Amino acid sequence: MSKKQSNVFFETFCGELVEIVQDFDITSSFKVDQEGHMQEVRMPMTVSGFLMDIDDVFVYLSNDGAEVNQAIPMDTIKHIGIVEVKSEMEEMLDEADAPNDPHGFN
Repeated sequence: MSKKQSNVFFETFCGELVEIVQDFDITSSFKVDQEGHMQEVRMPMTVSGFLMDIDDVFVYLSNDGAEVNQAIPMDTIKHIGIVEVKSEMEEMLDEADAPNDPHGFN
């Protein structure tokens, strides 16, 4: 990653709660019918945390935004995105029913 790219990456994601999709899969099997046939499912490995720092080799994450507790190799990252965190009030308002009469009180 060039110096300019790392600056943009750092300025965009530093301090944010991010989810990182890594370049390797977790494989899981489960029974799909009464005869015991198994189905294999492959899902990409994902990790999340607050992005604290980066260097040429690692992205450093934190669970609490204060102390680094994970280092993700830069060359294993397929995708990174900022996780939108809603406050409890926003979640309550999203789940609340809209009033029937917009001009009255409920």
